Amino acid sequence: MSHTVGKAFELPIEDTYMNPQQRIQGKRVLFFDQIKALMIALVIAVHVGTAFWVSWSGVLIADAGSPHPFFDGVLAWLAFTSNTFFMCMLFLLSGYFVPRSVHKKGIARYLKDRLLRIGVPFLVGMLLINNVSVVVGRLSPNSPLANLSWSELPINHVTVLWFLVVLFAFDLLYCAWVRVRGDHFVIDMSVPVPKQRSWLISACILAIIELLMLMQSDFWAALGRSPLDGLGAQGMHVFTYAFFILSGMQGIVPSLARAT
Repeated sequence: MSHTVGKAFELPIEDTYMNPQQRIQGKRVLFFDQIKALMIALVIAVHVGTAFWVSWSGVLIADAGSPHPFFDGVLAWLAFTSNTFFMCMLFLLSGYFVPRSVHKKGIARYLKDRLLRIGVPFLVGMLLINNVSVVVGRLSPNSPLANLSWSELPINHVTVLWFLVVLFAFDLLYCAWVRVRGDHFVIDMSVPVPKQRSWLISACILAIIELLMLMQSDFWAALGRSPLDGLGAQGMHVFTYAFFILSGMQGIVPSLARAT
């Protein structure tokens, strides 16, 4: 529920996952950190496994005739299965904390802090991590980047940092909505958790949207050759990511915690 009074927000008095002392002292909530740590570990595991399976940033680790022929199958299963949820979960958690941060800091200070927290790692990653990984890949045996010239290093490509671009875009959209609406933001904890039917309908709609997005293969291929190359591989999922970050903003996270 929401009602307009100036440019302020009103947040719920009670949270199911935080007691009053935690809110006053601003203590971190352990299970949020545990979920994020698990998701990030899966992200790392999938990308490491990709170097054995196909290649990652030009690094291809040959199995030299591994005695376990199902190894590639296991890596493929891990990659496809993990990709169905780990980024979605991270966007869900990120979305949940956005309204509280904007309420606490105000739009100007929030965006300034986000520019520092997202912008600085983005620039460092784009200039150093992305290019170093390509150099390592270029020098690795059997690398698909072996013929890449030094002048072709992706100095200005987002590559694996695509999620920072998407996350900051969602932050800007939410702050713009707040500036226009100026609503009190209230998470109504009395609203029941969506039932299985609602989730299935949402999943079907998102699946249709993703299928339509995947059909735009020429567009994604062109984007993959541009400085926004990471979005060429992930852009077709943007509506799914939007669904999860908006679900987080609407308080789905504590609702699910309460239901369990």
